[in-house]
Amino acid sequence: MSLAVEQPQHRLGSAISRAVPARGSHGRQVLLGATVGLVVGLLVVLPWISNGYLLLLDWISGPNQTITGGVYGINGGDVDGLPWRLAVQSMRALIGPAATAWLMILLFFPIAAAGMAHLVRGSTSQTVVVALLATCNPLVVTRIAAGHVPYLIGVACLPWLLASALNARRDGTWFSSRTAG
Repeated sequence: MSLAVEQPQHRLGSAISRAVPARGSHGRQVLLGATVGLVVGLLVVLPWISNGYLLLLDWISGPNQTITGGVYGINGGDVDGLPWRLAVQSMRALIGPAATAWLMILLFFPIAAAGMAHLVRGSTSQTVVVALLATCNPLVVTRIAAGHVPYLIGVACLPWLLASALNARRDGTWFSSRTAG
């Protein structure tokens, strides 16, 4: 005669554990999404990689741009773009102004594709499809043509933020930060 105490099974917990694949598998899917995004990004940016400067409507990166006092709010300028302007200026100092113009656009593609792969947590074919849908759509084309690169980087962060919100909701907390793997 055996006296075993049976632990109650919660439906929500078992459903989540069945829906979420193993962590190693998930990390590979996120890496696959980032790789698909990088390939698409390289196909988009490759024609721009040359000795000239990329000139789009609002994304003009000339050879001699400086950070003025208006960036810091000293001269009454807007300070809402301070982190972005400092990041762009730092990249310009490290790799040069011509390469910064197309590299900032290239950054959007793997970030957005990996974020969608992280959010969806699907099979290999589902990962490739969501990565392509996140990077090859009319919004991306029109925003690149208009030169709205900071907007695209913000859009690329949305799947990561949504995944964090869903994790926080599942865990019953206000905030959740997790690695992709």
